[in-house]
Amino acid sequence: MNIRRIPSLVTAALLCASFGAAGQQPPAAHPPLNLGQKAKNPNTAHQPKAVHHDCKWYIDKEVSAYTTRVGRGLGAGVISAQERADLEKEYNTFKTKEAAALKDGKVDPQECAMLYEELTDLNNHLGDALCSREVPAAKHAEVAAALKQGAQARHGNVAVNPNQGLGLCISEITHMVNLFEAAIQRGKQAGLIDATEAAALEKSRAKLINDEKRALSDHKISRVELKKMMRDIDVENKKLDAAMASPAAAAKVAPAKAHPPLNLAARKGKHPHAAHRPKAIHHECKWYMDKEITAYTTRVGRGLTAGVISAAERAELEKEYNTFKAKETTALKDGKIDPTECATLYEDLTDLNNHLGDALCSREVPAAKQAEVVGAIKLAAQARHGSAAVTPNPGLGLCVAEVTHMVSLFESAIQRGKAAGLIDAKEAAELEKGRAKLAADEKRALTDHKISHVELKRMMNDIDVENKKLDAAMATPAAAEKVRRQAR
Repeated sequence: MNIRRIPSLVTAALLCASFGAAGQQPPAAHPPLNLGQKAKNPNTAHQPKAVHHDCKWYIDKEVSAYTTRVGRGLGAGVISAQERADLEKEYNTFKTKEAAALKDGKVDPQECAMLYEELTDLNNHLGDALCSREVPAAKHAEVAAALKQGAQARHGNVAVNPNQGLGLCISEITHMVNLFEAAIQRGKQAGLIDATEAAALEKSRAKLINDEKRALSDHKISRVELKKMMRDIDVENKKLDAAMASPAAAAKVAPAKAHPPLNLAARKGKHPHAAHRPKAIHHECKWYMDKEITAYTTRVGRGLTAGVISAAERAELEKEYNTFKAKETTALKDGKIDPTECATLYEDLTDLNNHLGDALCSREVPAAKQAEVVGAIKLAAQARHGSAAVTPNPGLGLCVAEVTHMVSLFESAIQRGKAAGLIDAKEAAELEKGRAKLAADEKRALTDHKISHVELKRMMNDIDVENKKLDAAMATPAAAEKVRRQAR
């Protein structure tokens, strides 16, 4: 998988696949997009010149906003085939400039300001243009349904009865208010907004929320009123910009903490956090390979999201992944993987995977990324445990995520072994004790916001111990004999 091309692939899907039937010609009344025209009133959260150390987050947010707007326009049928091609061309041009800026592994303040200004300029002009276009009657229900879904995700069970013909403009308002709120939270977490500024911004936020709710519920609202709301968002964003760019705020921005290199070339792990090596159950090798590949890509994603993987490390991780996939393809040329090939491939992948897990566990999450990482941990915990309390140590979020990830894999492997008849009643009882202990550790990691790095590392070692017990149970002669009989 080409990790660096993920955003491009997603956008390609948005622009070229997901809306295959939507690139129809809009009504002639629509003015052209005129992408070359410079926007005078950018509807943006703020220019991150004073917080350029976190530039990638702001660029990614704007890229996401751009693709979302394009998707809305295509879905509503108000973007022509020619405009669609122009939008894709503009996006690819921007991504080329971004790639050039990242050649040295970082984006300096000047590059960040230039890239961000160019993208927000394009983005905001697109938003204004879409806001001026009326949704065709045939698309009213679809656009209104999307508005309702988005409103409920943000505000719960609120009344949604918009002016359907102006649905794109209402979508733009809800989108920009959402970005405004996210930027305030980002500024607070980074220590860039003081108590006085926070109080003033809260008043602004409350006003914009009231405007948003009116836009969502007043089916007679006019375009003039919606345009006024857009201008109000601009005014509040300028206040936020001023707070975020003040000298006091800029002085609070600490440089990113240096991390020890990943050293993938010297990665031979002494304590692999793998459920077990499937030498005795090679007939199901693909399942175990796929689980480890998923674990690897998940870890890489966590590290990238947390901003603790450099551009050079990202390229190295991608190279390692492609090397492994080439070996797997070679092994599969005859249509199957024999026990020896399975053991070799699995050992190679788990070795890389576990070293990456250990490396990420040793890295502290930057303050500006902590809320995002904690949010992901909460989602994963709720998927596994339901409505459980989740208040982890945000700075050690990557290590907490690793603990929960490995406990989840351990539990899955036990269930897999039971289903295959490879674990007898006595072994199951012993493994259940280990599972209960790890589950208690996981719960503490998720709820103790003062937990230390030493304690989390101890939990990781305990997971190793329990995995070795599972490995021993799964690799017994009796278990191996069962597998041989099943294979026959």
